[in-house]
Amino acid sequence: MAVQVLPSLLFGPAAEELFFRATLLVAVYGVLRETISLRLSSVASIIVSTIAFALLHVSYASLAPADVLQMVVLGSAFSVIVILTGRIWPALIAHVTYNGGYIVLASIGTLLA
Repeated sequence: MAVQVLPSLLFGPAAEELFFRATLLVAVYGVLRETISLRLSSVASIIVSTIAFALLHVSYASLAPADVLQMVVLGSAFSVIVILTGRIWPALIAHVTYNGGYIVLASIGTLLA
């Protein structure tokens, strides 16, 4: 079980947050803020990062529309956290917490089934 939990709980969120938020979001924001307003560059960078995040998850498995929507909401929330705080750590903690909650609920469901 630890073999599956550790990647889902730590490695996956760390890699995803470093790429989608610390790299992609910040790069798009940095490029756009020179040409358009800060607010529009924030919105555009959130959209780009969110779409890429959702597409990555869709590429791993065939997801139901509700699951795709969930990835969009999560990707947006993590991106907004980075834009508002200027830091990656709060988004990483939120991502780890979300994945941890999912693992706990899935484990409980498996035990009860």
